[in-house]
Amino acid sequence: MPGDDLEISAMRRRLSFMARRRAMPEMEQIFDRYLTQHLETMDGDQCLRFLRLLDLPDADLLDWIMEIKPLPADVDRELIAQVAKSRHFSVAGV
Repeated sequence: MPGDDLEISAMRRRLSFMARRRAMPEMEQIFDRYLTQHLETMDGDQCLRFLRLLDLPDADLLDWIMEIKPLPADVDRELIAQVAKSRHFSVAGV
């Protein structure tokens, strides 16, 4: 389990970079909203879970987040639900 502050900081930077450079602009926006709320408090395990999510195709992620298609059993349901909930979040002035 990643626990070193420097290692967690590096993972946060990596996932932030990967989340904001997606094939679909819609996923960039959804992930940006999620990270705006959660990035600074994510621990090593949460970072690893999010990094695994980023390995999945954007089209599938969007379908699952928008509840167009059912989630496969091997997808992190809790994290998808958190990301889906955050898509309605907005920062004042944005």
